[in-house]
Amino acid sequence: MNKLFLLILFLSLASVSVLKAQEDSEKQNILAENAMLLGEFGEENLLELPYAEWYNKEQQAYVVDAKTLKSIKNKKDLSFIIIMGTWCSDSKREVPRFLKILEEMKISSNAIHLIGVNRDKKTLHGDVSVFAIKRIPTIIIRRKNKEIGRIVEIPKETLEKDLSKILE
Repeated sequence: MNKLFLLILFLSLASVSVLKAQEDSEKQNILAENAMLLGEFGEENLLELPYAEWYNKEQQAYVVDAKTLKSIKNKKDLSFIIIMGTWCSDSKREVPRFLKILEEMKISSNAIHLIGVNRDKKTLHGDVSVFAIKRIPTIIIRRKNKEIGRIVEIPKETLEKDLSKILE
């Protein structure tokens, strides 16, 4: 009888452990689907899962318009604030492309500030209302810490041509 009781107890505990593991796994999948980078973060964060799936794909597929970039002469004292949502399809498309352009231009990573927002265009810490964001992504181009232009949501022509016009 004791052996039977111990066997039933063991099987019950094993079942509970399996169910708990399945529940934890399901919670992790839900968190991964809804994961958002909020506040200031680095490009290296986009190289981690789940963001790397869309980031790497978009960045590798994008062909930079090198001819337009060569026409940009004055790259001195530039900085960029990129406000995006890791949940937003426009951000998932445009931000990897724009970062590839900045890499091609040899812009220092210190001059690039990525800020993640939620669907209400807010972060957990910090206030982005100072940037007057209406749509995302919003790419703010600055020279000597003064805003000289923006690319909002999607480029008017291409990212390179819009950037070139702002920097003229």
